[in-house]
Amino acid sequence: GNLSRSMVTVDGDESVAVDVAVFGNVQFVPELDLSMTPGSGQTSVSASGSLIANLNVRINASAEFEKSWTYSFPEEPKEETECTEVGCLTFLFQANATLEVDTDVMGVIEGNIVAQYDVDANVSVDVGTGQTSYFANTSGLLHNENITITATFDGSVKLTLKPVLTIIAFPP
Repeated sequence: GNLSRSMVTVDGDESVAVDVAVFGNVQFVPELDLSMTPGSGQTSVSASGSLIANLNVRINASAEFEKSWTYSFPEEPKEETECTEVGCLTFLFQANATLEVDTDVMGVIEGNIVAQYDVDANVSVDVGTGQTSYFANTSGLLHNENITITATFDGSVKLTLKPVLTIIAFPP
């Protein structure tokens, strides 16, 4: 998803002009595995993969300002459901980004951040008893960020990216 914002505000005698462009995407492509254990009646479906969110921000500003922008992409969470005879897993994923700027700037600030979670989920059914069990694990957050300032700058820029993954397990 993409977001572009322009604003011109007047604070007392001071005018502030800011153009902000935010470009982001989020993806999750799970690998599915179905397993059956003959004789025991155990059947399970597993899904694993990486949730990856990428955000690029560009601010072109002049004057002194303090501003915060919040952005979710996609606006509504993406949803994917995978089912087998033993159960279904629904994955909802989205990324939330916050950009906070408190600066006296004349020029351009650009930033990029990438965040990744590894996910492993499983639904198991004991066919004989009908007993169902579910579990999901995630890795720690892996991230990489880069901010470039081509400007006269005094202040701070904070860019936060939070991938959000919800896993729902249910019978077929």
